[in-house]
Amino acid sequence: MTIPKNHSSDSDYESLIGQPIPGGTSRSVYHVAGHSNWVIKVNEQCGANKNEADYYFDALNNSRNDVLACIGKIKSISKSGKYLVMEYLPDVVSPDEVVVDVPTDIDDLKRSNFGENKGSIKLRDYAMRKDGVPTGYVDKYKIESVAIGNNLKNLGNDLDAIFNSGDLDT
Repeated sequence: MTIPKNHSSDSDYESLIGQPIPGGTSRSVYHVAGHSNWVIKVNEQCGANKNEADYYFDALNNSRNDVLACIGKIKSISKSGKYLVMEYLPDVVSPDEVVVDVPTDIDDLKRSNFGENKGSIKLRDYAMRKDGVPTGYVDKYKIESVAIGNNLKNLGNDLDAIFNSGDLDT
């Protein structure tokens, strides 16, 4: 099965959907059938896929090699933007805090948005950008440890429970 060229019809991508990869909140992610090095992101609203593709191809066309080195490679996006084929980047192996290079204009740098391939840690979700920050620059960033990430998630869950319980003293 061949991965469709960029801006092919949505129907050309549908047969690529393999086993699901858990974890996405706004998009569903699947292994690409017959291509273990690629995933397919499915987004009904298309916005996140289009944002990532625009960002990746802008960096590629403008030879922003520093940026390209720290984001997942995109193979193709469907004409509507519903389907995006990207490099498969499994979870970061080390449970410890890790320092990586990231584009300075990318927002939402939580641990789950990073993946690792052959020892290289890259962003696998870079659809959200910071307003007013110029593109093309890279800086160091500390990815939180698994323990800190879990603590923050638990704190968020606790706060949600408090605010949604109706037991607030006002």
